[in-house]
Amino acid sequence: MPTKQDITQYCRGNRFVAVRGGKTSYVPRRAQALALAGPQGQAYELADVPSRSVRRNPEISPETTPAEDAYKLDIGAITFCGGIVALLIAMRTMYQSAHWQAHGPGFYGDHKLFSDLYKSVEAEYDTLAEKVTAGGGAYVVDLDNLAPAIKSSSMLWARVADPFERGLKAEADLAATINELLNSGFKVPRGLQTFLESILDAHGKNVYFLTQRADSLRENPARRTRYCR
Repeated sequence: MPTKQDITQYCRGNRFVAVRGGKTSYVPRRAQALALAGPQGQAYELADVPSRSVRRNPEISPETTPAEDAYKLDIGAITFCGGIVALLIAMRTMYQSAHWQAHGPGFYGDHKLFSDLYKSVEAEYDTLAEKVTAGGGAYVVDLDNLAPAIKSSSMLWARVADPFERGLKAEADLAATINELLNSGFKVPRGLQTFLESILDAHGKNVYFLTQRADSLRENPARRTRYCR
């Protein structure tokens, strides 16, 4: 049966344990645990920590310094951030799909637009996932949590045939989720809040470019890039 300390460290991403001379250390990598344990100690993985225990106790935190505590997120903020990471990953795939499929009139401009869009999203979800993990939410970016959310958003957006309208739908969903978190009252450290606001600002520009292109195609349908469906 995992201890409270086991669950806490597991949530923080420290899935390996080294025990040597009565001292227990939690580390994120197997090699670190083996090195700390040495030939006289014991190293093992926290494979017996039930996922339910982790998900029900992400807020558990042993003694922390004020500096450490300033970066911690409560369960509500962690859940929201996990959803935002999933949205961004799904958005990247959506934009890259449009980038691959563009051909015909207007090909070059659309090909480059969608390339710029999907590449910009990569850095956003990577940074956000790292911030969530540092805030005690490593479990929320695990594949078993991300996969269903990514699929759900992708399936919803796929119902919109036009890639520009689809992008605008995705951008609206992302902005609504971020704004809901920022106005929720959940604990969001200032650094994370600033980062989320920078995402909103960047995606506001995405909306502008997508809207401009969609409007120009309504005025001149002959210039529409063709996409495989």
